[in-house]
Amino acid sequence: MFCSAWGGSGVPSQITEKYHLFRELNNNGLLSLHPDLFVHFRYLERLDLSINQILDLPPSLFHNLQNVRQLNVSNNPLTRVYEEQFDSFINLQSLSMEEVEIPNISIRMFGFLSNLSHIYFKRFEYCTYSPNVRSCKPNTDGISSFENLLANIILRVFVWVVAFAICFGNVFVICLRSCVGSENEHHTMAIKSLCCADCLMGVYLFFIGAFDVKYCGEYNRHAHVWMESLSCQLIGSLALLSTEVSVMILTYMTLEKYVCIVFPFHHYRAGRKRTLCSLMSIWAVGFVLAFAPFCDRHTFGNFYGRNGVCFPLHSEQAEKPGARCYSTGIFLGETFLGFFHLIREKGWGNFVPRY
Repeated sequence: MFCSAWGGSGVPSQITEKYHLFRELNNNGLLSLHPDLFVHFRYLERLDLSINQILDLPPSLFHNLQNVRQLNVSNNPLTRVYEEQFDSFINLQSLSMEEVEIPNISIRMFGFLSNLSHIYFKRFEYCTYSPNVRSCKPNTDGISSFENLLANIILRVFVWVVAFAICFGNVFVICLRSCVGSENEHHTMAIKSLCCADCLMGVYLFFIGAFDVKYCGEYNRHAHVWMESLSCQLIGSLALLSTEVSVMILTYMTLEKYVCIVFPFHHYRAGRKRTLCSLMSIWAVGFVLAFAPFCDRHTFGNFYGRNGVCFPLHSEQAEKPGARCYSTGIFLGETFLGFFHLIREKGWGNFVPRY
């Protein structure tokens, strides 16, 4: 039975088994479905409920549909999807949930779909909750893909090249500064500290490259476990620590230079002890910022495990509000202010009269 675009807002609850070919209910503006609507449809093989206004699919709605092989509930403003929603579909091969938000998604939700081979979601990150399917769409978020942690060969090559360049360059500078004497010892301390912070980003990239090799060709099968793992959390915190400490040290060094240029005859230059205390304070703040999300899982959720590269950029409405605000505060607040002061002080250092 095909009722595509028939214009109804509801479906009668008393439909008998003689209509067992009833398949298409898409594009009808349906608002709700009776829990017993499909109770007699045990021979149904395909069901299309897409492009409607259905807010809720009762858990018992699909209980007698063991023979369904294709199910489409796309483009419905569902307020929730129950964990046991699809338990009856033991023969389901294709499931389409495009444009459906699933904030409570879990592996359990698709655990009984042993024959499922194709699934279609709104977001790539949902694919990690169905690790055994052969095909999941969308198959990439631009960084990771269904097969690989790093989506394309350019990313896979450059992650190693950049990681090596970062680590080699910064280690070289540290060794050079240690071997060659400098009149400004305090500046050298800051340079070495900055190199150490930058090196952490190289270490982070090496780990990402290594795990990309480990999961090559079967990333989606391991994606959920990987993003929930302690390894992902730790290397994500390394990346955040590196980013924030680098910005703060650059800001500190620029401020020191600004003071020396603008006030050349004043005694504002920091001594060894003050420089050491400043750098230690910067690292302490960096550690607090990077590891604070470990302290409150309820507020931050899986802060570092929202994408395959474990970098905490939270921009989706589905994210935890605490994580989204914290990430925004760090990257658009602290980091932006650091670069703003850096640019301002560089400019003012060249144009403000000396005293």
